[in-house]
Amino acid sequence: VKFTPESASIYDTNAVRSIMDESSTTPKIKHVKICAVGKYPFLSLSQEELDFGDVLVDRTVEKTITIKNQTNVAYAFKITRVEKDTDPKFAFNITHDSLKPNGECDVKVGFSSYSPGLY
Repeated sequence: VKFTPESASIYDTNAVRSIMDESSTTPKIKHVKICAVGKYPFLSLSQEELDFGDVLVDRTVEKTITIKNQTNVAYAFKITRVEKDTDPKFAFNITHDSLKPNGECDVKVGFSSYSPGLY
């Protein structure tokens, strides 16, 4: 049985299984109760903003942010770049992971300054 909830809801249903026995012409009926709870993912960050301050050209500054899974189900996350038309200025030691229920993960974010400017 595969469960793919479409909303955060409680699902409760019965499944009927019919089994034909070679020795009988009448199928044997079995009922199975199926229950599940659909949940929305909820991740929180330890900080809403990372400020790297002034960084000298050709230097890298690293900061850590914690991602926490606030639900009681496992959840996988992925970090992707928004700007794809420029060289990356930020590097992440983890770009994807799966967090256990109520688990957390520290992500190191590095900023490398290659030229003077505001990023």
